[in-house]
Amino acid sequence: MACEGRKSATVEITFADGSRLNVVSQHPGVTATITPVVVSGSETLLVTGSAYAAGCVLLPNHTEVYGSVTAGTSVVLYETDNNSCPNGAYYGLIPGTAGNGTVWVKGSVSLLESGTNNGYRIDVVDATGNIFTKTVAGNAPTYEIACESDCPAGKCKCHSDSYPGYCCNDCGSTSAQINAITQLVKAKNHE
Repeated sequence: MACEGRKSATVEITFADGSRLNVVSQHPGVTATITPVVVSGSETLLVTGSAYAAGCVLLPNHTEVYGSVTAGTSVVLYETDNNSCPNGAYYGLIPGTAGNGTVWVKGSVSLLESGTNNGYRIDVVDATGNIFTKTVAGNAPTYEIACESDCPAGKCKCHSDSYPGYCCNDCGSTSAQINAITQLVKAKNHE
């Protein structure tokens, strides 16, 4: 975790369109993660676990397709008893299907969602837990973490009317722009 033992941490997130967002924590250590996710289209729902074949023959590591949903739909796996096999149960999905009649070993089942990743989720966590989550379509955002200084190394702090009241600009680029303006002013003064 970054910035442990410090007074604050700032995570500067840069999105694919160039826009930036600063997430400030007064409770470091801080971690940031970027995870590929499905943000549009559909997801295939898979149930995996230990199932029973005819005659209660155990099928470990069994997977079945239980349908598909629109990306972002909340899906819950539910269990109903089945006494035809030892410790057996039927599983279904809400919303969705009541299952297909497969008997599974109770407690062995998990739900997997599969689709084409076309976006990213960024999570920022500090000592108090998750403080920021955002999902974006398209290309992956990037981030830098700064401890106490408000801006990551190589960035200069500037005033901003939006939260958290400042932005971080690339010092080299800002310096080059100031030097260019200075040269223009000097040239105008000598005319």
